[in-house]
Amino acid sequence: MSIRCVCFDLDDTLWDCKLVITHAEQQLYYWLEGHQPAISQCYTSEALLASRVLYTRQHPELRHDLGELRKQWLRSLAAEAGLDTDWIDLAFQHFLKARNEVEFFPDVLAQLHLLKRDYMLGSITNGNADIKSVGLGELFDFSHNSATAGVSKPEPAIFEQALEMAGLEPHQMVYVGDDQTLDIMGANRAGLRTIWYNPSRKEFVGKVNPDATMVSFAELVKLVRSL
Repeated sequence: MSIRCVCFDLDDTLWDCKLVITHAEQQLYYWLEGHQPAISQCYTSEALLASRVLYTRQHPELRHDLGELRKQWLRSLAAEAGLDTDWIDLAFQHFLKARNEVEFFPDVLAQLHLLKRDYMLGSITNGNADIKSVGLGELFDFSHNSATAGVSKPEPAIFEQALEMAGLEPHQMVYVGDDQTLDIMGANRAGLRTIWYNPSRKEFVGKVNPDATMVSFAELVKLVRSL
């Protein structure tokens, strides 16, 4: 058995990211309505989201650290409204709590428990979901993110750092993800094996094909064992 570790992307691989973030953004808006009405009175929830999207585009240097980016955006809102900033950490923690309230795709938990019997499990994400907070702390041996890495997927460095954390060679780790560029091409450039999660049955357009493709998590254990 050459594969010793199965490593996962999180958002849109283990759960629906759009649903999670939409919920978290709404919870943040409710918090601002109750604690910083000077901001919520100037923005509808839709306008506030647009403000955050614009801020993200204007600050590409922070895209590897979405938590810090969101805090900086909140500081800009505070400055705009003439407010102090001692509330920002509380607001961010409220957002983060909601951001980690996820609903796993079908068969995810069952397959993770089966894999745990024979393999190390880990995660590499560009987001700020927390393995322990989403309920996977006892299953996963390690987790890595772009904020800690200092770079985002698809840069090989973030995958190489995860290999070092696991104490493994590239051929001993398979990476499972939904994004053709960030996940599959990124992991491939670092020498990892790859499984593309493709529930929409899209055509793969990258230069290097994944080692395997799955449309549902029910296929995962069998695919890993076939590599």
